[in-house]
Amino acid sequence: PIEGKEAPFVAGNCSTTEIQGLGLRLQIARNEEIIAKRRKAAEYLTNRFKENDAIIPQDLGNGDIRPTFHLYLLQIDPAKAGGDIQVLKKKLEEKGVPTHLIEELDERKTAVRRVKIVPLEVIVRNIAAGSFAARYGVDEGVVFASPTVEFSYKNDELGDPLLADDHILALSLATPDEIALIREYALAVNDVLRSFWKERGVTLVDFKIEFGKLPDGSVILADEISPDTCRLWDSATGMKLDKDRFRRDLGGVEEAYAEIMRRAKEG
Repeated sequence: PIEGKEAPFVAGNCSTTEIQGLGLRLQIARNEEIIAKRRKAAEYLTNRFKENDAIIPQDLGNGDIRPTFHLYLLQIDPAKAGGDIQVLKKKLEEKGVPTHLIEELDERKTAVRRVKIVPLEVIVRNIAAGSFAARYGVDEGVVFASPTVEFSYKNDELGDPLLADDHILALSLATPDEIALIREYALAVNDVLRSFWKERGVTLVDFKIEFGKLPDGSVILADEISPDTCRLWDSATGMKLDKDRFRRDLGGVEEAYAEIMRRAKEG
């Protein structure tokens, strides 16, 4: 409740200025919470990497190609990840989704195409969970009749707000054709990942991806696809095997990540 007003807070009891002030305070509080969570996660990962020989990307210095580090999570030997990256790339290309991946340079570095990131976070959801469940008052675990695709404005200062297609156009973040293509690619990625994890006894709840543009304007899948950007549940038990174990202080973070990596290599 606003100070000086009786609870429960009723909008009709307050002026427009008071309501706007409340909204501003809520937005500031949310941003501070997001920043605090990200700082905590960064500190955790930094400390773990210090203990486990951190992998630091290095610039190749030859223009269009640069190495990147695909985070395959804690205490996993990166030397064993390369084959999985190539397999995933092939499956995505078979679905018509071009990626920035060029080749594995060695066991710790990957060459990718240099792109200009489209400032959109693309979230594909198959099951209600996380912010979706909280935002719309839906019980976590409700399975959607068909996948949903969300766009968020990639802007930490604003808290990565949700965007409708018209907002994307108004902000000149992408063209109508690019929005349609990104949505098409995102759903194709979902098909590949759902099948991949289903074969391994894991349910793909949702995931976040990003896209970039090549110098010729072509839109391709960029950034990363890894268990760190997915929400993954054990298909038999519903046990969370993803970053929610960290976010919600469930414990067993490294064990869950190691289990996911083990299953990822079953195929």
